[in-house]
Amino acid sequence: MVDWGGFFIPNIQTFTKYGLYTYFNQPPYFLQVVPNWFFIGNSTYPWNLCVLHRAVAMIVNATPMSQIAEMGYILPCKDPLCIRGTIYESAWSKYINWTTVQQYGWVLGTYQNNTAAAAQLLESAGFYKGPDGYWRTPNGTLVTATIIVPYGWTDSMEDAELLAEQLNAFGIKATTSFPAAGTEFNDIYTGEFIIGYLWAWSGVTPYPYFQELMYPTGTNGALVPVGTSTWGDYGRWYVNGHYIWEVFENLSYVPLTDYEAQQKYFTEIEKAYLECPPVIPGLLNAQWYEYSTVYWVGWPNASNPAPVNPPAWSPPQDVINTLNA
Repeated sequence: MVDWGGFFIPNIQTFTKYGLYTYFNQPPYFLQVVPNWFFIGNSTYPWNLCVLHRAVAMIVNATPMSQIAEMGYILPCKDPLCIRGTIYESAWSKYINWTTVQQYGWVLGTYQNNTAAAAQLLESAGFYKGPDGYWRTPNGTLVTATIIVPYGWTDSMEDAELLAEQLNAFGIKATTSFPAAGTEFNDIYTGEFIIGYLWAWSGVTPYPYFQELMYPTGTNGALVPVGTSTWGDYGRWYVNGHYIWEVFENLSYVPLTDYEAQQKYFTEIEKAYLECPPVIPGLLNAQWYEYSTVYWVGWPNASNPAPVNPPAWSPPQDVINTLNA
């Protein structure tokens, strides 16, 4: 029996008879953290058009992904930034302008599965559906997408299949591909993808969270060429790129406790994110954490709150100090 784990275990609630427990004793069983994203690449037409990013972000219905692929362990995002409902919500909300999110994004809690508004958005930009039911760009280019997820990430692979079904139903010709993890990561880092899967960053503030998505990583805010590996901005998101780089740079010098000044810069980042989403806001992620009471008790849980991570992310001291033999 493993004492401390971080696994996706189907029907985890049935393992209590073996002394294996999770943070919560009822769904979703796990604390919710920031997402594993479906990043949108910008290297090919028409995926370099913000209107397409925004439309795709609006149509996704994450509920089937949550219930089918993730067995209810991971919940749908509650807002377009995928911050509400996570363990970061309280700390990060000091920096987020939620009025801006509602004004520039979608109605909080109901932004997903809005296919009618997404279709109207594309039509207003000159997109049209062909006789086969698939969208074309104003110049007649068929809108297609391949969604890549690492092979063996079975729940995420199912998420990708469900996303592809929704895109096809909306009129975007979508397929899935499941390369080896190293290949998929390389495709993400080099920007050679249309829709690709990778984890989000977190921190004391939302700075690294947005930095991964939108910060131009070349010298002085330059765009890193497709084919060259980079540590962030995988999709080569570059809307007003140098301006956004300056916003990030200025923000990095603002004291963390100067919430008003911090929020001023974060508001600019949020506007840019919502006007041209670099990712598809679908699911949150789970803080995968199981523990066994066979040999140890006093584990962190909802009744005994304490900092906790999966063992691969956390030094043993994080939980040892709370345990009793």
